[in-house]
Amino acid sequence: MKTIRLDGVVGWDIMAADVAAMLDGQDHVKMVINSGGGDILEGFAIYNAMKDSSAQIDVHVDFAASMASVFA
Repeated sequence: MKTIRLDGVVGWDIMAADVAAMLDGQDHVKMVINSGGGDILEGFAIYNAMKDSSAQIDVHVDFAASMASVFA
């Protein structure tokens, strides 16, 4: 199982293209989220990348406020 950390501001530190690339080809992922939120459009793009991925994604929330709580 691969661990992916999403730390920082959505749309600045956390980008949908990066998340999609990290999920690509994975079967099982532990995703650790530590974000106060950020850009709405980028957050929904992250949500869609997670939804469209074939990987099983286990989410662990350190902190997820605002937009980060949507994809958490």
